[in-house]
This record gives sequence, structure tokens and C-alpha cells, in this order.
Amino acid sequence: MHTTCKAHTRSGARCKNRPIIGATVCRMHGGSSPRVRAAAERRVAEDSAREILGTIDPDAPDEHPVETLLILIRQKRAEVMWLQSVVRGFSEDQLIWGLAEHRTGIGPEGPVDVETRKTEQNVWWRLLREAENQLASWTIAAAKAGVDERRLQIAEAEAAMIVRILETFINRLQLTPERHSEARDIMAGVLRELDQAEQGSAA
Repeated sequence: MHTTCKAHTRSGARCKNRPIIGATVCRMHGGSSPRVRAAAERRVAEDSAREILGTIDPDAPDEHPVETLLILIRQKRAEVMWLQSVVRGFSEDQLIWGLAEHRTGIGPEGPVDVETRKTEQNVWWRLLREAENQLASWTIAAAKAGVDERRLQIAEAEAAMIVRILETFINRLQLTPERHSEARDIMAGVLRELDQAEQGSAA
């Protein structure tokens, strides 16, 4: 962006005022008009979104940075909801106690199959917390970048709707526990593929 307004005064000299943020002209030369202000705010949001994308996913397309950022937020929200559904399937003991050692073989008294457990946070619980922290961080960063709050809410609502539809479909199939777990893994893959395809189309 220009360090000084690109417009010229009546005398023909270059205007020495600073342009409004995100634009090339000052308030006296059109920077106060709604159209220029809106375009400037959009540029600032796009530049900030590109910076955020660089820390989240350097390989993400940045031609439409705000749209790409919203897609990533929606994807992370879907991941959080999926992990929440997985964690809900564990008992309190399963979330606290983890397998530390599993010994099998033949001992002096015959076959040995011994599990040693210790107090350790369940891996799925850790993944959920990490995903929740990422989602919160990305959402806050997007809001600070100027991404409209309503668009953030729509992105999260879309993720919630998609996950609810898939969860309802899986539950109505009345699968065995093994097949139910497999279906959840497939669901996670489908969500990733959908959002990767949308990122590609946004580019």
C-alpha cells in the first residue's frame, strides 16, 4: 500500500496525507466513501487471513484467503464434534487409566497375558483437547483479522449440521460396535475429503 495518498491536490502536487488502512487514498480524496472503506476492510481481512493461513497450513491456497480460512475452521469444528462423539463412548476409567505394558508369552507357570495400567490421559481425550484449542485459536484469529462474525457462525453451523447428519445415518444403521467404530473413521475421512475439495474449488 502507498505510504502517502495517491491523489493530487488542486495545485497538481501529490497529496501528503496518509491513506486509510487498506486503501491508497486518504479520507479527503475518497477514503471516507462507503465503497472505498468496504474495499479497504476486505483487503485488510484478506491480508490478515493470508498471514493466519501461513501459520495454520502453509500449503493452503491463498487466492481467496478468507474463504479458505472459513473452510479450515469448519473442518476443525467437524473434527471437534467427531472427537466429542468418540470420547462420549468411553467410561470415566477409560479416560483416566491407560495401558502402560502388555506382557504375553510362556512363564514358569504357563501362558502369560498380563496388562499393566497406569494413570494416563486417554489419547482420544488429548486429541479432542488439542482440536478444541486449535479451533478456539483459529476462530479468535479470524475474528481479529476482520472476518465477519456471522460468517464464522455459519461455518461452524454448517460443520455441526454435516456431522449430525452423518451421525444420525450411522446410528440408524444399527451397526456392531466394531463396524460403528469403522464407520466413524470413514466419516472423518469423508469430512476431510469434502473440505479439501472445497479448498481446491476456492482456489
